[in-house]
Amino acid sequence: MLQKKQIILATVMIFLFSYAVVTTAVTALSDDRLSELHQEELVEEKALQLNRSERAIIQAQIDAVDVKIKASEDNIIRIREERAKLINSHELPRTEKPPEKVISVAPINPPTVAAITNVDMDKLAYAIRMAETGDCTKGYGLEYNNCYGIKNGSIAPCEEIGRNRMCMYKKPEDSTEAFKQIWIKGYGGQFPSYKAAQVWTGSSNPQAWINNVSFYYNK
Repeated sequence: MLQKKQIILATVMIFLFSYAVVTTAVTALSDDRLSELHQEELVEEKALQLNRSERAIIQAQIDAVDVKIKASEDNIIRIREERAKLINSHELPRTEKPPEKVISVAPINPPTVAAITNVDMDKLAYAIRMAETGDCTKGYGLEYNNCYGIKNGSIAPCEEIGRNRMCMYKKPEDSTEAFKQIWIKGYGGQFPSYKAAQVWTGSSNPQAWINNVSFYYNK
C-alpha cells in the first residue's frame, strides 16, 4: 500500500516538474516573441518618424515657395496700381501728324516735234536702229539680232522668244522687216510722236529717244 502511494507521488512530482519545465519554456518563448514584436514596432515607429520628418521638410520648402509667389503677386499688383496712378495723373501728349504740304504742279505738255511728212521707212528704221542698239551692234541687237527692241506681239509674232519677251531673229534683216510691219500697222507709218515714243520705249520721259531718232534720221 505504501509502495503504491510512493509511486503515485513520484508520478505527480514528475508531472509537476514536467509542467514547470514546459511552462518555463513557453514563457521564455513568449518573452522572446514579445521582444521581437517590440523591436519591429520600434523600427516601424522610427520609419514613420523619418517619413514625418521628410514630409515636414518638403512641406516647409513648399510653404517657402508659396510665400515667394505671394510676395511676387503683391509686387505686381503694386506696380500696376502705380502705373494706373501715373496714367490717371498725367495726360499723355498726342502726336498729331502735320498737315501735308500741297504742292501744285502745272501740267507738263509733251514737247512738240516738227512733223515729218512723207516718212522714209528705211531712214526711220536706221534711225530707230541706231537709237536702240547702235545699229544692231550691242544689247539685244548683238544677242538676238533684234535691232529695234521688238517684243513679241500680235502684228508680227516672233518664232523664238528670249529674255523679257524679246524676239529672237536669225539675222538682223528679219528684225527690220518685222519693225516695218509693226510701225506701219501699229503706229500709222508716221514719224514718232511723244506718245508713240512712250509706248515704244516704255519710258515716262522719252524725249531723249526722240532726239536721237531725229538726229540719225536727218543725218
